[in-house]
Order: sequence, then C-alpha cells, then structure tokens
Amino acid sequence: SEGPSGSAAAPAAASAAAAAAASTDPAIAAKAAAMHARVSYEPIDPASAPRITLVSLEGVEFEVARAIICGVNGEGHALPIASQFIIDMQGAEAEGDGSERVELSRVHTKTLEAVVKFINHHAVHPMEEIKRPLELQYKESFNFDDSISEFDREFVNEPACNMELLLRLIEAANYLSISDLTSLTPAKMMSLIKNKSQEEIQAMFRDLMHLRAAGH
Repeated sequence: SEGPSGSAAAPAAASAAAAAAASTDPAIAAKAAAMHARVSYEPIDPASAPRITLVSLEGVEFEVARAIICGVNGEGHALPIASQFIIDMQGAEAEGDGSERVELSRVHTKTLEAVVKFINHHAVHPMEEIKRPLELQYKESFNFDDSISEFDREFVNEPACNMELLLRLIEAANYLSISDLTSLTPAKMMSLIKNKSQEEIQAMFRDLMHLRAAGH
C-alpha cells in the first residue's frame, strides 16, 4: 500500500514530536499524572440530604444523596463514585430540595438498582484501586477476584450479575461516567474472557445479543 502523502505525514510527524516532547517534560508529565490520580474522599452517609431522584428507563425511582452522586473534591474533581454526567447536568454547587429528578432513559431498572447499591456502599467504604496494568489478568497465575474487595467480588459474581447485567453495568458506568464502576466492570469482563479463544468469545456475545433481541 502507498505511504502517507506529504500533507498527511506532516501533521502526523508534528503530533508524534509533540507527544515525545510532552513525555520528557516533567511539568506536563506531572499534570497528566494529577489528572489521572485517584480522588480521595471521606466516608459519606448514604442517608444524607439533600437528595436526588434517579428515574430508570421503566420509570422506577431511586433516591440518592447529592453528596454521593454529585460529589466533588475541593479542586472540583468528581469523586470516583460520583456521576460526571449528572454533575454536568445538575451543577455540582446547586442546592437540592428533595424534589430533583434525573430521568435516565438509557438505564434499565435492574441496572440502576445495582449502580445505586454500588455507589452507596463505596460512599462509606471507598473502593480499592484496581491493579494496573489490566494485562496482568491474562497471566495464568493472576486471579482478578482475589485482587478486589469482598463486596466488589460479590457484586460482580452474585447470580443476579450475569453476563447481560455486567454488560449493562459497563454501558451505564460509561453513560453516567462513574469512575469506580468504569474501573471494576470492564476489568471483570476481561477476566471472564481470559484464555478463551476468539470463537468462544464470539459465541458468548452472540448468545448475549440473542437474549437482548428476545427482550430479556
């Protein structure tokens, strides 16, 4: 195949040069590390007020503490249990009076129930950071379930959390932009497909798509 034209190669070369320069600049490297650093927080009472009502696709309501779902630290960074999507929608500094409702038309009831359970638990017991790099999971000796807390292990392994719910949780975590949930659920999915052949993985997701098409 033909190589890139001169006009296309120039921007690509410039981008590569900028990336190389950034990687050797201590100030830029420190800023990047700070952006990806885990935001710590003190335990939050799930029963605290004010409250926000989350409404699932089917119209079922779940009340959560604003301090959890819209929690930010002193620098304005979302807590790892908070939803950046809802923070952006509601405004982190807005005062709630218990009547605020957020309709989540892309999150089913069972999924939203699991999300609320997850963030309420980790509001009191901050989640342990998932070990990186995730590629470690592909080593025979690495057991993902042994690397997470008892609650998280039960959360992703309980019978109700089947492949379909796990996939919906991954989708909800990304839609709501909840950092801890976007760390846990894809990592669990990776552990499930570890050491499986391409054909086995395709079969797993084909069966899952058939279940969805059938309305399950």
